[in-house]
Amino acid sequence: MNRRDFIGTVALAALPARQLTAADSDKSTTTSGTPAASRMKRRIIWNNDGDDMRMVAFGVGRLWNARDGDNTPLTKRFGSVQEFLDLRMSALRDSPVDTISYCGVFNWPVWEFPRERIAVLGENPLKLVVDFAHSLGKEFFFNVRMNDCHTSGPTKQGPVWWEPFRLNNPHLLLSTISPEAWQKDYLPWIREESSTYPLQEVLKRSGSGNRDVQSWAAFDYARAEVRDYFIGLIREACERYDVDGIDLDWLRMPFFFRFGEERKNVPLMNDFVRRVADIVRAAGQRRGRPIVLAMRVPDSPERALDIGLDVETWIAEGWLDMLVAGNGLTPFSMPFVPWTRLAAPRDIPVYGCVSRSSPGLADPAVFRGASHRVLEQGVSGLYLFNHFIPSEYGTITDVADRARLKTLTKTYAIDTSSAWGQNGTVCTGPLPLNFPPAAENTSIELRLEIPEDLQGAKSVRLAVQWRGKNSAGRSHWSVNGSEAKLINSTENAVLEHDGSALKPGLNRLRVTVTSGTPAGLVLDSVRVTVTRS
Repeated sequence: MNRRDFIGTVALAALPARQLTAADSDKSTTTSGTPAASRMKRRIIWNNDGDDMRMVAFGVGRLWNARDGDNTPLTKRFGSVQEFLDLRMSALRDSPVDTISYCGVFNWPVWEFPRERIAVLGENPLKLVVDFAHSLGKEFFFNVRMNDCHTSGPTKQGPVWWEPFRLNNPHLLLSTISPEAWQKDYLPWIREESSTYPLQEVLKRSGSGNRDVQSWAAFDYARAEVRDYFIGLIREACERYDVDGIDLDWLRMPFFFRFGEERKNVPLMNDFVRRVADIVRAAGQRRGRPIVLAMRVPDSPERALDIGLDVETWIAEGWLDMLVAGNGLTPFSMPFVPWTRLAAPRDIPVYGCVSRSSPGLADPAVFRGASHRVLEQGVSGLYLFNHFIPSEYGTITDVADRARLKTLTKTYAIDTSSAWGQNGTVCTGPLPLNFPPAAENTSIELRLEIPEDLQGAKSVRLAVQWRGKNSAGRSHWSVNGSEAKLINSTENAVLEHDGSALKPGLNRLRVTVTSGTPAGLVLDSVRVTVTRS
């Protein structure tokens, strides 16, 4: 960090937090001096999908979150700047979040939003977020979803989901749609003139997990027009806003080429990333301070390559400054070492993603356990995704201080299957496990990692949850070769077993389901809670 950056950072950090107004953001842009060096120590990078602004701009009366789904009521028009900030960001004022990564391109670029309902935010609404971050001494990253295709879903009708570039260029989508079909079947549904989903028959036959259902409205990056369009968006973001970083999310959504053509198009994507890096570097040089280029990538280098992303080359060529590893959906089992090993020779920091959408993370102890396990993998810090329920922000403080985190109660779990909609980019977990009726006993071994010393713990508890009758009498567990006796059962089929044989590191858990009864059992959850106080 040069002297000017250092002085600016100290001065900014000393500013008291204050409420912003639209007038603040309508003033001419000034250089914030917020540090942007890629190797700056960041504890927490917090991602906001931008729906707190987008959904109001388009008059959608609800806001999604991982706890409540689409059931959070939302105003149809902002009455004040504070009303906007209070939805998700005001509670970050005293948090240990170091970087706010705000999605400026979900589908519509933020500067093209309708202004009527968000007029109180001023002529440049996103600048309000930039200034809010900087007023707290936090970095601002402009987040770009590289191919968000929520538009493919059977309920995603209307302008909030269909930006003009996509709507006017159906020939650039992954699905091959004739002009006649577009006019007859697709446009009426998109415009909410028809309730008949264009892929209704595929949906009935194969379900919502079908790849065509998930990706038909995604852009085809084999088309030069698509690559040029995203190049233009990134360039404009660098020019419009006082950004400290550009954050490219390759996992929203991970469909870039037609199925079977991903690897042959790797050179096209490599050239695209090189162009992006050149644009971001040049913007930083014009500004007189660097702009960090961060990228969120799949759970492993191999999975990235399978969808056409040669991240290993991007790292080797120095085209990125920061790596965010993984979907964050399997935090208890995803291996981070392949990414940290690749990034180390270029001194590129790797941040581990933890998604609030991962099953079980509503429980603060599970969130602490997931975060601790990720941090113990050698990453530089945490990237929190879909973690924008203000009442839960206390857990951010829990996980930001690594030393303090070690002293807190944590729950470790066996990951569940979270592969829906992720096109093979997730290292999916083994649960739930189905044990159908069988003539003989069925036995399966599972593995669970406990990344902490158990010495001094107040208690270590193994708890499993089943679906099915008489699970207590029909299931038996061993831990690292020793019997784990049943010590308690509850009405919701959570069984507690003796955890005395559990140890730091990798544990072998074997479950045996006895034969002789007609109904099957489903194992939904396996957790170990290490209580510290």
